[in-house]
Amino acid sequence: MTIIRQVKIRQILGSAALALATAWALLLLTHALQVPARAADRVVRIGYQKYGNFILSKGTGAFDKTLAAQGVAVEWTEFPSGPPLLEALNAGAIDIGQAGEAPPIFAQAANAGFVYIAHEPPAPQGEAILVPKDSAIKSVADLKGKKVALNKGSNVHYLLVKLLQQAGVKYSEIQPVFLAPADARAAFETGTVDAWAIWDPYQAAAEVAIKARTLEVDKIFAKGGGDKLTASGPHCAAGEIDFGDGTSGVLLYVKASLTGDENDYVLDYKGRNPDFPHETTGDQFFGEEQFEVYRALGFHITQRVLSGDDPVSFGDPATTR
Repeated sequence: MTIIRQVKIRQILGSAALALATAWALLLLTHALQVPARAADRVVRIGYQKYGNFILSKGTGAFDKTLAAQGVAVEWTEFPSGPPLLEALNAGAIDIGQAGEAPPIFAQAANAGFVYIAHEPPAPQGEAILVPKDSAIKSVADLKGKKVALNKGSNVHYLLVKLLQQAGVKYSEIQPVFLAPADARAAFETGTVDAWAIWDPYQAAAEVAIKARTLEVDKIFAKGGGDKLTASGPHCAAGEIDFGDGTSGVLLYVKASLTGDENDYVLDYKGRNPDFPHETTGDQFFGEEQFEVYRALGFHITQRVLSGDDPVSFGDPATTR
């Protein structure tokens, strides 16, 4: 989620095109701040973390080059997580920043003043609950009575709460230990805590360097109960077409379907809308969320088929490629 502090702008509309929306907002911000005309004084301060598009844009210099052409400099500040970044945004120390979904909600509950300008597609595999490789903890239910390190008010705080809820464990039945990522890694390695709720790249680093194990989590619809999904593709079938003139072709039939390997955004929508993905087309006025969730499902299906991640039934149902 990309967030901008409230200046002399009434509203900035959200957009899935993060890079374009952010670049547009940065240019708008330079005018909204009514900065001095001298290029040296024209600065946009960006807060970023070790994840998401901002750190990639910083590495490529894309924002710097775009704004330099407008006579505006970019000042980058790294934050360990979303909550301190949003504190800086609210205090006016930075002008724009990127955080996960949960931190802005906590911040706005405390009356922080900012608006959303863009969002990225969900990345549910980019955060997890880790345990040591030889830990006896095998499921979320096993966390009862255990010490779990996490960054307070971050995305993984919300993740932990939801997973405990799904596993039938009360939040009061675990021992949360609030630590920043670096301190949590140290506590995890020394055995001071039993588990660690964390996001990438810290998650991936722990999995590679110390062989930390990710707890298996059942894919359960987030709201409204729903069926447990354990299958994984395929979402399509292929068949050979005989044109009758000695030539042939291949027909790829793509079915709007759910098999359990979709991201949390899609599954959550399904939990609240049981007819998805076969809702009536009688109402041609789709809402933004409805449009986005169908787009996300279509992208997921196409990506898995074209990448080869999903086997495709070809002719004989027993034969897959």
